[in-house]
Amino acid sequence: MEPDIKVFFKRIIIGAFIVFLWMTINVTVGLKFGYAYWNDKFTLHNFLFYLWLILSAILFFLLIKHLWNKPINKK
Repeated sequence: MEPDIKVFFKRIIIGAFIVFLWMTINVTVGLKFGYAYWNDKFTLHNFLFYLWLILSAILFFLLIKHLWNKPINKK
């Protein structure tokens, strides 16, 4: 297999893993542990979850952008 194709497939695999990990963490904490919704009032746990969600989303998009902005040619 050519080196450029290996680099391209490696980026796809790393990107898919990052998406899967980010979504798994946020869905688990938000839905399973119940921090994504509030019943009577907005608590500190809800605030920390949504703060984490926003900050991790920014970091997630920057990481994906950095991953795909590198040139593929290794020459």
